[in-house]
Amino acid sequence: MQTKTAGIVMECNPLHEGHAYLIRKAREECGHVIVVMSGDFVQRGIPAIESKEKRTADILKAGADLVFELPVPYATGGAGYFAKGAVTLLLGLHSITDLYFGSESGNLASLQRAAAYLEKEESPSFREELKAGLARGMTYPAARTLAAKSDGVSLPSSPNDLLSIEYLSFLSGSGITPHAVPRITAKSASSIRKARTLQDRTLPTACSFSGQLLTALIETAGTYENYLDISEDLSNRIFNLLPQYRNPEDFALLLKTKDLTYTRVCRALCHILLGIRKDEFCLWQKEGIIGYARLLGRRKSARDLLSEVRRRASFPLVISPAKDRSAIAAPFQSMLELDKNAAFLYDLTAAGLKKSASPVPRDEEKRLIISDL
Repeated sequence: MQTKTAGIVMECNPLHEGHAYLIRKAREECGHVIVVMSGDFVQRGIPAIESKEKRTADILKAGADLVFELPVPYATGGAGYFAKGAVTLLLGLHSITDLYFGSESGNLASLQRAAAYLEKEESPSFREELKAGLARGMTYPAARTLAAKSDGVSLPSSPNDLLSIEYLSFLSGSGITPHAVPRITAKSASSIRKARTLQDRTLPTACSFSGQLLTALIETAGTYENYLDISEDLSNRIFNLLPQYRNPEDFALLLKTKDLTYTRVCRALCHILLGIRKDEFCLWQKEGIIGYARLLGRRKSARDLLSEVRRRASFPLVISPAKDRSAIAAPFQSMLELDKNAAFLYDLTAAGLKKSASPVPRDEEKRLIISDL
């Protein structure tokens, strides 16, 4: 019987027992595990508290065979963009047989019904209720859940189940078997981050990038709408309230409204900081969404698996960015450049927090993380 290969998507910010359990279960049932992980900036529009290299090493020790980086435009996107980028990357490897994801409900059939409903053309009642909910200041997920009730459909409200629906939508017709794994009782990543950042002031937070963000906001004034997730209204708010800027967290609180959640604003500011533009993002959607797979690390025992993935993949694997860049289609070279610049910004800032005197390597100079396990 041919060994199955599981795919898992995670931010791992940081690795906790729930992540480790998901990896162990996938490995027990499939034999091989490939993880797609967010890089140094994550979906909430904030920096990870540990570098992508440290988190890659943790994931490999937990049992994964290969770890690929989710390009930063998707890693810092909303649930739909995040899932679209991650699933497209996994599908493009042509090696995944099963997708494992954490779920509050663990009810795969219910999640699949919800995904199938959202794939259909919106009914008039759905559109009317959605519009009314948004007008009342509800977040989009909450308004969508309420609108679905007008059609007699119950959508989940918990974060992981909402993300699961997005995964299932993009998996449709792929032949990959989904597994909704019930979450175990464990400390959440957010509670771990909060405790650790209070104890250790050298860990990166949004405020660690305060000066860089302010510089970016000043340099791009009048062009905020060119950046991903920024509407005309938000652009105007940023410009008008810029004189009150003190730090990223307080500024995001100042910018949020009944129509714009704090997290949505943080993502928008992150896109300005990292230079993620709408025009480039639209081009990537037209050209295939993902144009490469950046390998961050592997187990020593996964050499054969890596060779097989490289042979099957529909886009080039990037192991050494400096050497492999030329193999990437032109539209996606700018995406790789964003990944590299985001990593360099993160590493420079982290080194400053730790008061390290050692030179900071550029992303293309870093070695692949290889685990002896």
